[in-house]
Formats: sequence, C-alpha cells, structure tokens
Amino acid sequence: MGRERKRDGGTGFSTIELLIVVAIVGLLAATTIPVFSRSLAKSHRNAFAAEAGVLYGAFKQYYIDYGRFPSDDGAFGDTFDPATLAPLTTDGHMSAGAAMSFLGKQLDDEIFIYVTPDIRGPDTDLLIGMHPKYDTSEWVYIFHTDVWVEEFGHLDGVYFYRNEQLIPADQVVD
Repeated sequence: MGRERKRDGGTGFSTIELLIVVAIVGLLAATTIPVFSRSLAKSHRNAFAAEAGVLYGAFKQYYIDYGRFPSDDGAFGDTFDPATLAPLTTDGHMSAGAAMSFLGKQLDDEIFIYVTPDIRGPDTDLLIGMHPKYDTSEWVYIFHTDVWVEEFGHLDGVYFYRNEQLIPADQVVD
C-alpha cells in the first residue's frame, strides 16, 4: 500500500529549463542596469545642482549683508577659501554641514571664484566654476551678474556647461 518513488530524475530541472531561466535573468539585467545607471547619474547631477543652489544663496545673502562678495584675493574684504567655503560658513550664511556635503561632491576643492567690479561699485559680479566628482568633464557655474545673454536674460543662478553650451540647472535633460 505504500507509494513507490521513481528515480528517473523527474524531480529536478532540466538543462534547457536552467538555460532559459539564465537567459531571462540576463535579459532583465541587460535592460535594467543602463536605466539604473542613467537614474543614478541624474540623481548625482540633481543633488549637486541643489547644493550649488545653496552655495549661490549663501553668496547672495553675504552680498546683501556686506554689499560685496568675498573675493579670491581678499582685495575688498574677506578672502574666499575653497577648502572650507569660509567666510560663508564662519559668518553663518551657510552651515558647516551643508558646506562639507557640497565639498564632498565637488572635485578636489577646485572652486574657482572670480569677483569683479562694475559701474555700481566693487565686487558686484560673481562667477564661480567647479567640477563635480560624478563627471569631471562637466563644469558647473554659479553666476550673479548683470551681463545679458540672449537665451537666458541676466546670468544669475546655477548653470551646467555641456557641449559648449550654458544650460540653466533646471533645464538640464539627459
């Protein structure tokens, strides 16, 4: 009355079944990995642009408080330190945590700052350039100027430089 088991190999998977499963998993991986990579690159870019926007806001607040921007040479007051973002951090225009987070996303403390006078007085135009770590071939610029550019109006805000074009951060598409 007991059941007998057949030992003909019918309880496992055949080689063909295993190959089909491996092929399906391979196809899924081949389609999802590029999508994931693009999403990851986009999130890195958006995070960098958001933190560059915080830096831009700190510079504007500094300008409102002191009537000038900190410069790279200290010619008109405070000297900008690209390794710590002082005096923005020391004067309370940007938190030290936000500064360290931003510095961790940009390449080797290579923030280039240019402050120039114009007809309204000293230190009224600002240009900051930097390379993000996620793509060292890309430039990100922060402008606060009264320079008029046909496509944008006044150069004011965070911009990406790609394919020999300036693109406002909120208009970058990949």
